[in-house]
Amino acid sequence: MKRVYSAKFLTFTYFSVVAFALIAIHVSVYWHTTEELEQLYGQNRLDKAREQAERMLANTIVGEQVSVRVRPQENTEYDRGTEVVFDFSTLPNWLPAPDQLPWDEGVEAVSEATGEAYYIMKTRFETGDGVRDAILLMDFRLYEISEDQLFASHAKQIAISGILLVISLFIVIKISARLTDPISRFANSLAKKPAENLEPLPLPKGTVTRELAELVDTFNRYEERIRSLLERERSFSRYASHELRTPLTVMRGALTLMEESDDAAFIALQRKRMNDALVEMSELIETLLNLSKNDNGDPHAPRELTQPELEAIAHEHEYLLAGKKLSWKTRMHGSPFIMMPEAAFRILLGNLVRNAFRYAQSGEVLIEAFSDRISVSDAGAEHADSEHIQEGYGLGLLLVRDICNRYGWHTEYTGNEDGGWTTTIRFPEMP
Repeated sequence: MKRVYSAKFLTFTYFSVVAFALIAIHVSVYWHTTEELEQLYGQNRLDKAREQAERMLANTIVGEQVSVRVRPQENTEYDRGTEVVFDFSTLPNWLPAPDQLPWDEGVEAVSEATGEAYYIMKTRFETGDGVRDAILLMDFRLYEISEDQLFASHAKQIAISGILLVISLFIVIKISARLTDPISRFANSLAKKPAENLEPLPLPKGTVTRELAELVDTFNRYEERIRSLLERERSFSRYASHELRTPLTVMRGALTLMEESDDAAFIALQRKRMNDALVEMSELIETLLNLSKNDNGDPHAPRELTQPELEAIAHEHEYLLAGKKLSWKTRMHGSPFIMMPEAAFRILLGNLVRNAFRYAQSGEVLIEAFSDRISVSDAGAEHADSEHIQEGYGLGLLLVRDICNRYGWHTEYTGNEDGGWTTTIRFPEMP
C-alpha cells in the first residue's frame, strides 16, 4: 500500500528541499563569481603590468639582471608590486615550474607554508639585448585578504538567509495547519457520522477555503443523491411488492373459484380475470426489465411522434376500461419531435394511460401531444382514490418520474376545474 503523508510533513519536506536548494545556489553563485572575479582581476593586472614592462624594456640592456620591478614602489606588508623575473632559478620553490606554465596566461599560486600568494604569468619581452623569457610575479595577498573578507560578508548573508528561511518555514507550517485543520475536522465528522445519517454536514470551524467549501457542498449533494436513491428504492420495493401481489392474489382467487364451480360462464369470467391479471403483471415485469437495461439517458436522434403511436399505446390498456363508463381519445397539435427511444416512451406514456384507465371511473381520458409536452387528462372523471393523485399511483408513476429524470423531462400534476386530474410531461422543443 502506498504510504500517505500528512500535509504538514509534506510542507516541511518540500520547504526544506527548496531552502537547501536556495542556499546551495547562493553558495555556488558566490564561489563561481569569486573565482571568475579573481581570474579577471589577476589577468587584467598582469596585462597592464606587461604593457608597462614592454615600454620599460624596449631599449633596456637587461644583461645579468635577475629581475626588474615594473612599478618601483616601497614594499608593503601585503603588496610588493609587480616584478619581471629573468632568472628563473631565483623563483621560490613552491611556485609552479616555468616550463609547466602556459604562455601569456595568469596563474594563481599560494604557499601553504608561508601563506604567500602570487599571480604569475610566463611571457616574452623585446629588450635592448634581444628577446628574453620572463615571468611576471605579482603579489596577490591583498586580494586574498579581500577575498576572505568577501567570504565573511557572504557567510553573514547566508546566515541571515538561513534565519529568514527558518522563520518562513515556521510561518508556512502555521498557515498549512490553519488551512488543513478544517479538512481534518471535516474528515473526523465523516468518520463519526452514522451510516444511516444522511443529513448535510455543516462547514467545519476555522479558516474555510473556497476549495473546502466546494468539497463539503459536493459531498452534501452526493449524500442527497444517495438519500434520494434510498428513498426511491424503498418506494420501489413497497410499490413493487403491492403491484405484484395484487395480480397474484387475483389469479389465486380466480383459480379457487374455478375449482369450486361448474358454471361455464362463471369459469370464463374467472379465466378473463386471470388473463387480465397476467397481462398486468407481464407489463409490469417488462417495464422493470426495460428500465434495468444499460440506457442512462444518452442522447438519441430526434424522432417524430405520431397519433397512431399514441393510439397503439392506449389500445394496450383498454382492458382496464371493462365495466366503466370511461372513454378515451387522442389529439395531435402539430408534429412534435422527441429524443427518446420508442421502448422507453411506450413505458412512460403507457404508465400514465394505465394510471388514468385504472383509477378513473367515468368521463373521458384525453391524450394530447404538443410541440413541447404531452398531457393525459381525465377531465370530469370520478376517481376511485383521489388522495394520492399528485404523489402518483403505485409503481407506475414512480417509474414515470425515473424515466423523466433520465432524459431531462419534467412531470406536472394539476387538478381540472370540472373534476379529474391532468398529468403533463414537458420535454425540450426541437428547433
